[in-house]
This record gives sequence, structure tokens and C-alpha cells, in this order.
Amino acid sequence: MSKADVRLSKTLTWLLRHGAEKEGLTISTEGWANLEDVLKRPNFKKVDDLDLEEITTDSDLSTVVHGTYYSHWNSIKEQGLSRMKRTHIHFAPGLPGESGVISGMRSSCQILIYLDLAKALKAGFKFYRSANNVIMCSGNEGGYLPPEYFLKVVDRKTERNLM
Repeated sequence: MSKADVRLSKTLTWLLRHGAEKEGLTISTEGWANLEDVLKRPNFKKVDDLDLEEITTDSDLSTVVHGTYYSHWNSIKEQGLSRMKRTHIHFAPGLPGESGVISGMRSSCQILIYLDLAKALKAGFKFYRSANNVIMCSGNEGGYLPPEYFLKVVDRKTERNLM
């Protein structure tokens, strides 16, 4: 386990065993806490606690892909990918099930958006790799990564080009 994982584990243990009352967290009579309430606590919102490594070249990443759904596609093709309420837009360094790909995209996604990482890096976008190999980008000042940085967009099942 990384130092960040150990710190997170100890903080969660303290909160659930000893600190719930002090932190205003409600624990049910069965011993359960609402996950959304736990995640609202300051110690669980800090991005600084993640072990992020800045990506400065695309040389070791042949594939960077974001998975999404048709319900979001019209907005994405016009505005680009949004970090929404998150700190970063998440990408995977390959497709689910491939070697080394354990996180970064839901396996139920319908659309695969392949990123032109070299072009995005050249334009000044910052990318990071998390400890669990998720590729992240905070986007531009509005939180978007515009469509001009998409290499290709395909339907996951049919592999039909969408853009």
C-alpha cells in the first residue's frame, strides 16, 4: 500500500470508530454511515493526497481513452469532455481488461473517445497519472478538454466512427 492509501485507511478508521460524533457524522443503529456524508468530510476531498505523477510526453502511452454514453455525446461533441464536479477528467491507458488497465473507465460505457495526447500536451494541457494508473486532466479554465484534441471517437460495440 502507498503512503496515501495508509493515510486514507487510518483516517477512515478513525472517523468511523471514534470521530463520527465529533465530525457530525450520523451512524445508524446497525453501524452504517452514508457514503456521501463520509465523502463530504474535508479529509476525503483532498486531491493533494493522491500520488499524482505529471505526464510530460506521450512516449509511454500509446492509448489514452475516455469512456462515455450516448446520453452525453451531443454535449461532448460540441463542448468537449468536462470534469463536471470533479477535479479532473478521467482517462484509461487502454481499454478495460487490457494489461495494466484496472480503472479509469466504466466497463459499461458505449462510446470510446481516444485522445491525441501529444497534441493536448503541446497545447499546454496538464496530464497526470494516479497511483492506480488512471490518466487525469483538469481541462481548460472552464474545466473542458475541447473536441479538437480527440484522435477518434467510436461506438464501443460496432467500432463505427462517430466523429
